[in-house]
Amino acid sequence: MLYKTKPVTTTQNQIVPGTTPACCSGSPVDTLIPGHDNNQVLGIFSAAGNFNLNTHQTNIEVDAAVATISQGGHGGFYNTGSAINTFNMVGSQVQNSIYNEAITSQNLYFDRRFTNRPGFAPPWFPSTTVTTGGALSTNITSTVQRVQWINKTTLQ
Repeated sequence: MLYKTKPVTTTQNQIVPGTTPACCSGSPVDTLIPGHDNNQVLGIFSAAGNFNLNTHQTNIEVDAAVATISQGGHGGFYNTGSAINTFNMVGSQVQNSIYNEAITSQNLYFDRRFTNRPGFAPPWFPSTTVTTGGALSTNITSTVQRVQWINKTTLQ
């Protein structure tokens, strides 16, 4: 699952052809790419289970906001297939549990639109606030607020 147009860079000093202004030489990884915001995001959510990978590929990329949060405290990324060499994700990852994923290297390129644009997220995604400031040695305080979870066991 790949974005046709990635919203952020995946390497430091990445040169992105056709951007105006020219991007992103001299910029860190996860830099928003001008003109690459198509106002869309893929959201994958599991309220009671895992994000299961069962693959025999050595390299995988998923471009999405993935949340595996459950009331019982389970929910995470889980690989039941062959070992994965590199797992890349452009978006975000929220989970309750950490499992042995059988992944050698995992890279998460955070989609900065979640912090750059108020209200930009899949409708189920918890809101976040990051407060920064001061010298580099200053601690960063993060707060998370769950907006709403609906748990329905029957359809009417």
